[in-house]
Amino acid sequence: MVKNTALGLVLSALLAAAAGCMPAPSAPCPRDQVLIDRFKTHEPEFDRLASDPDNAELHKLLGIRRVMKQEHAIWFEVWFQDFAGPGGCLKGYALCQAPPQGVVADIDADSDPGGPEEKRLYRLIKDKWYIFYHSSN
Repeated sequence: MVKNTALGLVLSALLAAAAGCMPAPSAPCPRDQVLIDRFKTHEPEFDRLASDPDNAELHKLLGIRRVMKQEHAIWFEVWFQDFAGPGGCLKGYALCQAPPQGVVADIDADSDPGGPEEKRLYRLIKDKWYIFYHSSN
């Protein structure tokens, strides 16, 4: 009985330690409509952001955590979740010079934030502005 209790305590401690090492999301993943509404409310600021993507004042106002410049797009990360080990997922705004591959009508319906999936999805907001969701593991 003592051995089983000790083994149980050790296993419980190991599980608790492993759970403590799992990265937590920065916040709940924002729904598409929340990002679209923010875009519509701050459309003049997004227009300014298009010409000045490194403007820290605009980043703060628009809830942008990080900017990633791609070959034909600029991603403005709003949300992220890191996975244990390699990988993670991001959601935010993308300013694309050409229509990207992976455009869907509803990112929320086509993704599982925090799930181990490989996806790169976009949803058109207006002109060259999209919401993006990227997940890799």
